[in-house]
Amino acid sequence: MTFTLSKSLEILERTPSVLSNLLSGLSEEWINGNEGQNTWSAKQAVAHLIVCEETNWLPRVKIILFDNTNKTLEPISMTSHFDVAVHHTLDSLLHDFETLRKNGIEALKSYHLNDLDFIKSAFHPEIQEVNLKQLIST
Repeated sequence: MTFTLSKSLEILERTPSVLSNLLSGLSEEWINGNEGQNTWSAKQAVAHLIVCEETNWLPRVKIILFDNTNKTLEPISMTSHFDVAVHHTLDSLLHDFETLRKNGIEALKSYHLNDLDFIKSAFHPEIQEVNLKQLIST
């Protein structure tokens, strides 16, 4: 599939409701169960998405588009979501994710991006150059 912002938004806008429909009302075993050591529960996965919304997605968009001096992307914390998950219910996490995603999409739309914006890039210390199209696609 050829990248377009509108096609990407089809998925990005639906993700919170899909997760809510999939996970709301499940028993604690489903919510907190995992597959063993070094795996995440459904609740921890939602908490990780929140951390990514707060520290990855829109902050990285802003660095790529607007930061003229230091276009370096910090790696995502792969553990901070554990603390988030412990201190919140799954329903509150799902609500927070929905709010963050909605606000992020509204902000992204407000930038009125053009084709040249999607090839702008920044440096990630682990995966090297990342352009805006790649960031939005992931």
